[in-house]
Amino acid sequence: MTYETRAGVKIFHKTTGDGTPAIFSHCSLGNHNIWRPLVDRMSDGWRCTAIDLPDHARSDATPVGQDPQRLAADVLLDLASDHEEPVHLVGHSFGGTAALLAAVTQPEMFGSLTLLEPVPFGIAKGTKAYDDHSAALADFPAALAAGNKRKAAEIFHAVWGGGVKLSHLQEGHMIAIIENIQVIGRQGPALYDDINGIMRPGGLAQITCPVRLVGADRSPSIAAVMLDVLHQHMPHAVRHTIADAGHMFPQTHPSQVADILQTL
Repeated sequence: MTYETRAGVKIFHKTTGDGTPAIFSHCSLGNHNIWRPLVDRMSDGWRCTAIDLPDHARSDATPVGQDPQRLAADVLLDLASDHEEPVHLVGHSFGGTAALLAAVTQPEMFGSLTLLEPVPFGIAKGTKAYDDHSAALADFPAALAAGNKRKAAEIFHAVWGGGVKLSHLQEGHMIAIIENIQVIGRQGPALYDDINGIMRPGGLAQITCPVRLVGADRSPSIAAVMLDVLHQHMPHAVRHTIADAGHMFPQTHPSQVADILQTL
């Protein structure tokens, strides 16, 4: 376990195994432990680094005036720079958008990119799935603005919690989500308005390494729409769908995800 300065902020990360380097970037309101079931199933020959992204768990908060997605991507790039060989980058949900931004920024650093239902919501604008998603989260901004963290967390988790109610989580996990729910609001400009330019003309075309776009068949419909749009911009990517799974499939279906990663 390591706690050190990366991209100007203190970051906690844990590395296991030895061999081909892979970095794992978790979802909003998660932490490095989300990857444990998956990393435990990776075969010998992998050096897996799972991090606590800025604003999460033991890592520092994003400094005022900086964007959380940009900082998270810079942390991933800093970690990748430790290796002489290209790194395999794996990102889930918000962590998938940070991974995508890192790959757009310096594509030569990565040997592959695996995106597990990344959430650049803005690319789905104009679709029914986007409208349905907006309706499901309609009361979230008001709850957050009113300081009603529990209500805001319940609204968000009902959509993106993989089908598990917030109240059914272990108490410590539930409390951590409630206390940190304001992070979701801070991520909005990057996820909805693409302020970091992931979708700028020619940006995704720079990513020439193998790409895997992975979804789950029980996730909100907007998840598949976002994967569709990304696939249009990266036609060399390979699509995978995890059956009988929701958005938290890296935790609930780690064997299937490990099988996909180990075909790289």
